[in-house]
Amino acid sequence: METTISSPGTVVIIIQTLTFILYIAILIGGIYLVRSIKSIKKRLDVLEKEK
Repeated sequence: METTISSPGTVVIIIQTLTFILYIAILIGGIYLVRSIKSIKKRLDVLEKEK
């Protein structure tokens, strides 16, 4: 069996799949970024209170 990526249908499916994966990756990355920023802010607040 040989797979050909010459047909436009499979190209569209591949692009949609890649876009979907990229979207999920950005979404998860954004959530982690927000969580890490919040935890860093909490740590800074604790440090400020200790002074």
